[in-house]
Amino acid sequence: DYKAAITRYRDYLKTYPKDPNNDRVLYQMARAYEQSGDLESAQKTLDRLVKDYPATRYTSEAQFRRGELLFTVKDYAGAEKAFATVRAAPEASPLQDPSRYIPGWSPSTPGRLADAPATVPALPRRQVAFDAVERSGVDRDSIGLVIGVSCTGLILPSLDAELIPALGLRADVARLPITELGCGGGVAGLARAQDYLRAYPERAVLVFAVELPSLTFQPDDQSTDNLIAAMVFGDGAGGAVVRADEELPGLVMEDSTSLLVPEGARQLGYELRDGGLRVVLSRELPGIVEARLRGAVEAFLDRAQLRIADLDFVAAHPGGSGIFDAIERALGLAPDALATSRAVFRKVGNPSSAGIFFVLEALHASGRPARGLAIAFGPGLSIELALIRFQ
Repeated sequence: DYKAAITRYRDYLKTYPKDPNNDRVLYQMARAYEQSGDLESAQKTLDRLVKDYPATRYTSEAQFRRGELLFTVKDYAGAEKAFATVRAAPEASPLQDPSRYIPGWSPSTPGRLADAPATVPALPRRQVAFDAVERSGVDRDSIGLVIGVSCTGLILPSLDAELIPALGLRADVARLPITELGCGGGVAGLARAQDYLRAYPERAVLVFAVELPSLTFQPDDQSTDNLIAAMVFGDGAGGAVVRADEELPGLVMEDSTSLLVPEGARQLGYELRDGGLRVVLSRELPGIVEARLRGAVEAFLDRAQLRIADLDFVAAHPGGSGIFDAIERALGLAPDALATSRAVFRKVGNPSSAGIFFVLEALHASGRPARGLAIAFGPGLSIELALIRFQ
């Protein structure tokens, strides 16, 4: 009942004009107007939000919605201006809302899931997707599959359902949400794009990953594991457009594989508790990686008649110093072989499945040439590998 909802929002704003959370009330009221078909009132409400609250976590989202509404009414110049404002704005972290994290209290699992659409910023996934499409120069009608990767939240419908119309993609585009591969999801998503293009080489695939591990923070959990998880993980998003044309400049994915290591099943993942998702990060994980990685890599490279010594670089998922050390020992790498991955980890932490996009972007920017190996690990334990080269 959108009309009743709008009336209640309006009454609340009149009764509590100085409530610091009125930016959220305005945003929800604008969405109610939009759902009811009153786009003009939705636009005015978003304009008020942006004017009265120029620097909150709803400001960028409001600007983006303004751009979408202007695009709907074919005001392309106004839409571009709104989108440009969004790109220039710093993104707020969910942890900047102190009311959600009072010491000794955390919202229930149903509360977190119900809050997810308003809490998880839409901007990161939209911005990385827009940037990937724009940088690739791809015809949007040629995108036949959208792969969305995220393991730090649960929203139905999946993230891609909201993203596809915002990007102006065809309504019949195929969708593949990947939710439970953890940190390995980014490499796995790129691999699934490669599989799709083998069947449909004339099409393109959009892959995006958005992760907000800060949402899994447990303020009432005083264990060492919870503290380490809070220190190691970081929020982030990444994306790429994948095509079958190997003549294009960029990153070429030559081959990929995945190996399941059952003895590592309990060493990495999430536990669903009343307070939300609790990170499982075992101290035994680096030892399992060191013991099993070399054999997996050698068998994978043998398919391309390559050896570890033939690699020019290794793009390791930024999982932390213990994982980096285990990779170096397992593969006999030089001390500086993972310098780029370590630099990414120091800068942004471990953004789960999005981490590999940060590493590949940093390698591309550094001008590192030729052929290398991308490595990531996910719950299961799964080892995700990809043979890549830059051109």
